[in-house]
Amino acid sequence: MTVLTAHNLRRILDEVDPHIGRHSGAAFLNAVRFDSDGTYLHAVATDRITLAVSRARLVEKGEPWQLTLDLGEVDTLKAWAAGHDGAQAITIKAGTEGMTVTSDRGKLLLHAMDGAWPEWRPIVRTAMTAPLTEASGTVLDTQLLARWEAGERAVRVWQSGPRTPLVVAGSNVVGLQMPCRVRGGVFGEDETRDHLIGAWTDSLGTAGEQAEMADDLTPHEHEEVEERENPVGSFDEDALLQVVRSTTGLYRGASGDPRAAVAFSAAGGWAWTAHRLLRALEQADPNLARSVVAELTEELEDGEFGETAWEDARAAGHEPQAWADDWADHLKTQDAKRQAEPDRQTA
Repeated sequence: MTVLTAHNLRRILDEVDPHIGRHSGAAFLNAVRFDSDGTYLHAVATDRITLAVSRARLVEKGEPWQLTLDLGEVDTLKAWAAGHDGAQAITIKAGTEGMTVTSDRGKLLLHAMDGAWPEWRPIVRTAMTAPLTEASGTVLDTQLLARWEAGERAVRVWQSGPRTPLVVAGSNVVGLQMPCRVRGGVFGEDETRDHLIGAWTDSLGTAGEQAEMADDLTPHEHEEVEERENPVGSFDEDALLQVVRSTTGLYRGASGDPRAAVAFSAAGGWAWTAHRLLRALEQADPNLARSVVAELTEELEDGEFGETAWEDARAAGHEPQAWADDWADHLKTQDAKRQAEPDRQTA
């Protein structure tokens, strides 16, 4: 029996999805291999050009097992898992005919493919541990590089030689990408680094001062930046900080100013709302929470969210100009009331 969270099941399926050999004539390539070693559940996919392995740690240790699902069954499993909150437990039982997937929302039976699937561990291990050689360069297909975006954002890459696989390795995703051959143009069959340098001589020149890209971060600071790649915790801390500041200002500093009291109350209320919604989103889908917070942080830093709000309001069928006019009238009314009040100051 294998138990993992719905979030992790969705994650490993999403991370290997771009590497499935959908247009291959070989049936085993148009599929995903599932391989549990009792500690991790691995999902593996390849089209012979790239190969990706994504793993998820199990909630509790289980028995090792392996089986393969064709693309139709994989799509069914993805749709079923998408209907669960991220923290929900998913139990998988593997048998000779397939896997039974169970949660508190129901049960799903998926049929396994017949036939052998290549042993992926020796392939990946050989590429990862091959001695590094001094290579003059390699040729990679950038469209294939884009497949790795579905996995971890920060990965290490290396290659033991110009004609060996590029290794792409992260904490829970590892894979290989084969170099490509391009006939003609700058990248000839035997093109080397020196040939490319020569091809760019007219644009770059051969003499002059030496310079490097500016980089004020030390390696240790780089590691800290990578650790902050998940912005959810920092954003949530800022939201709670705003709640504390707003409630403190409301009770201590705004007692004599109604307008300030309203501002403090609104700021605190919306900060608390952001905190609760963010925690709910992170519980349901941590990857989506990270993506939303990263985009939101960029929008706040750009400072153009006011204009964007008008566009979003119009797209939703609202009338933002009427909102603005009503608010302006309200502020004028409040100003007039304050000016009409008798002077309460004592001599």
